[in-house]
Amino acid sequence: MTHRDKTIVMVVAALAIIALGCYLLLPGAAEAGRIQMLDGQITWLDYETREVSLEFIHPRSGKLREFTHAVPEECAILIEGEVAKLTDLRAGDQVLVEGMRDRGTKAIRVLTITLVERPLAESEPADEAAPATGSVE
Repeated sequence: MTHRDKTIVMVVAALAIIALGCYLLLPGAAEAGRIQMLDGQITWLDYETREVSLEFIHPRSGKLREFTHAVPEECAILIEGEVAKLTDLRAGDQVLVEGMRDRGTKAIRVLTITLVERPLAESEPADEAAPATGSVE
């Protein structure tokens, strides 16, 4: 093995040790940039500022939490598999939010919002058979 080969091996070994140390010492470093899913219910929206507030059950603590975040223009919004606009969503909608969280800055980038279920409004008819009409004596 030549001196040059030994130097290359030592540099590669040093980089591997540094990478392993960073992985062990920086919690969450391996998860940085990982896509995360959040299932929740929209509590309010501001269409002008593009902010959405979402209530959800935290996966680790099991506690009800609220998350408010601006939705970027490039965020894909899907309703029944079709591309939609933020203004098509409303408070009460059950949605699945996909996003990426930067562990260092804690910044969250919302990638997609998918409508899972929309509660019936009071003026919307239910999918039940209409009651029979007639007089009651």
